[in-house]
Amino acid sequence: MKGNIINPFISADIAVLDPDLTTGLPPVITAFTGFDALTHAIEALASPNATALTDAHALHAIRLIERNLPVAVSEGSNVQARMEMLQASLMGISAFSFALNAIPVHNFAHAYGALFRIPHGLANAVFLPIVMETVPQLYLPKVNELAEALRIESKDSDPLQVLARVVEKIRLLQHKIGLPADFSDYNLSGEDLAKATAAVAKDPAALSFPMPVELIAAVGERVVPVGVK
Repeated sequence: MKGNIINPFISADIAVLDPDLTTGLPPVITAFTGFDALTHAIEALASPNATALTDAHALHAIRLIERNLPVAVSEGSNVQARMEMLQASLMGISAFSFALNAIPVHNFAHAYGALFRIPHGLANAVFLPIVMETVPQLYLPKVNELAEALRIESKDSDPLQVLARVVEKIRLLQHKIGLPADFSDYNLSGEDLAKATAAVAKDPAALSFPMPVELIAAVGERVVPVGVK
């Protein structure tokens, strides 16, 4: 099980954002960590505990990530893109921490990461669009603001259609930076998915946003290649 250690004395007093320290980060790790930051921001925006302050940080983090993550992945020495990503990461985790409540994407990522050693950012990247499609009610209230941050046209559109465009844009970004849409490389079996379903239900993140076992299993079915299930 993957858990959190939370205490007021653990939090850092300052954060040093030095892009020169990140220019040697491999493209795949840049992609993983960038999508983790994007997930922080989107889950903060969708949280029932969100405020105007957390929304401001979350939305601008999303804007910065959408523009700069592909550049940071393809041009690792681009200091400007690295700096923007560091600031986006800081804003995203700040919003996430202060609005912490419903985090179903992280719930799945925690469980699958602990069981199968899937890197956290990769797990979030794979689960983010799937969970948004599976639990649309969590994202619909602010879907227009989210679409705008991702540079998606949403004026006078049905909210569900806007959400579909948002998910499509996230999948496009996922593909653009070379991340997979499922866990093909991990050879997960039906038995593995059953273990994961139980782990997702027991994860500490499930306390704020419990999901039916049937829903958890349905999401799990979508992260393995067709034919493996």
